[in-house]
Amino acid sequence: MKKPVFIYNNPNAACVFCCRTHNPHPDYKHEPIVTTRMAADDSEHEVCINCYCDIIETSERTNKDLPLILRERVNLSRLLNKASLPKCRP
Repeated sequence: MKKPVFIYNNPNAACVFCCRTHNPHPDYKHEPIVTTRMAADDSEHEVCINCYCDIIETSERTNKDLPLILRERVNLSRLLNKASLPKCRP
């Protein structure tokens, strides 16, 4: 997988997994989250830097490819949506 390009100061930034829109760091709460785009199954997903690091750690710990882990998380999000379970809390 190629090196990610992180996007800063995007006012429309939102993580597909944790649904954050603002930086969780207390000193930067007024700023949007830092995101990157990850590809899986011919589509791109916007992922925050925290979820990206979590995916990297999971990949290293389980020896699974990044696209496989991303695909599993996207599928889990779809299942939660179909079951009408909120994946994100407002």
